[in-house]
Amino acid sequence: MRRAFAVLAASIVVAAGGLPGIGAAQEADHRIIVPLPDEDRARLQEDMREFLRQNTGLLNAVIDGDMDRVREMAQGARPPLPRIRALASGASLPSPDGKNPAVPPEAGGRQRPLTLFERMQRNLPQPFKDMLLGMRETVAEIERDAREIGDSKHTLRQLSTIQGLCVSCHDLYKVVSKPPGAPNLAEQD
Repeated sequence: MRRAFAVLAASIVVAAGGLPGIGAAQEADHRIIVPLPDEDRARLQEDMREFLRQNTGLLNAVIDGDMDRVREMAQGARPPLPRIRALASGASLPSPDGKNPAVPPEAGGRQRPLTLFERMQRNLPQPFKDMLLGMRETVAEIERDAREIGDSKHTLRQLSTIQGLCVSCHDLYKVVSKPPGAPNLAEQD
């Protein structure tokens, strides 16, 4: 039985074009390179993994038919929607008290180091940020629709939209380590 499964699995892999990386040397990678400092790259990748875990949790809640859990999970999704809207729009983040925008890096005549958020704003291409915003807005719609509509098939379509955005982004972009001192994407224009 194991052998039959192994033969079937190998046949599927061969039919699908082989194993990842095998034969890839012949094909050029045409994705857009997004260079990020190592710390930012690691954080972005961890955020992506967390988003995938959240999506999997949402999917499992839909499968279980627990729309209350879907709503609660979507409501607690990270990163918060206002933060992603600010990232995509280029706006400053509000201060922790929520009243005043954060002090700009050049305020007071001396430069402070950029925050992770500011570096991401400068380094991520606008279409990348727009897809991130689309994903997060769809999660907000899931939360609202789970409360107002409560239709699991509708939620599955929304999760499919999110997955499509993930695939599109990964097809378009390749996040790599940026050598120290290399210019930001915004500085290259």
